[in-house]
Amino acid sequence: MFSLCSPRCRRTPQGSNLKLRELSEDRFNFVLWNEDMTTELASDPKGVAGLVSSAEAVIDRLQREGCPHISSKPAPSYTGCNKDYSHSSSDAEQLHIMINNVFQLAIALALTQRDEFAQAALGQLRVFFGDAKTGMLPRLIFPNKKPTDLVDLYDMPRLLDAIALMQDKISPSAVRFLRVWFDTFLNKVDDIKSHYHPNNRGLAGAAYDVLRMSIATWLGKSAIVREQAAAVQWRAEAP
Repeated sequence: MFSLCSPRCRRTPQGSNLKLRELSEDRFNFVLWNEDMTTELASDPKGVAGLVSSAEAVIDRLQREGCPHISSKPAPSYTGCNKDYSHSSSDAEQLHIMINNVFQLAIALALTQRDEFAQAALGQLRVFFGDAKTGMLPRLIFPNKKPTDLVDLYDMPRLLDAIALMQDKISPSAVRFLRVWFDTFLNKVDDIKSHYHPNNRGLAGAAYDVLRMSIATWLGKSAIVREQAAAVQWRAEAP
């Protein structure tokens, strides 16, 4: 697992005029990224050098400090398991460091095809999600049944795009693991849908919208994307 290997959703339900792109169910889909962005970055040699230097610095830091993860907390998780994500804890910082690391490495990999960037990114994903001792559990458990943790996950689309960028460098077993992990996590996001009133336009509602639609897009779950897009558009257009 986590080793290197060799080398239509068209419209929302009736009543909505929002068009959605076609999604693949066989490959990870980009959420915000597209191939034109890679081409544009590659056309700037000075920019490429800066991105590569940043990725090399990430590798140096990982070698010195190890990979961030959530299982070592200053205070125990309120769930009794430190592999559960905890809101308002050190977990948010660890999550965002991990996302920044993987994103920088994936961009550098896309521009250079240097395997050391893939190795470092996959090692980071293994520690954060796949390791038996440090891997985050794919579930959402909230204190007092309040789903406030989702605001910490605003940056998840960048992680999903990073994985999509380097999916051809990921072994089939690692792809399967990541697909199952995020599919399970998406089901847990669905489980808390009842916490969000359809008219909720605040931060919690937006965090739910972004997280659910991003993961569904990435996994190619067109029905969920259509449903969520229609709900978001309805709220945006409501008086």
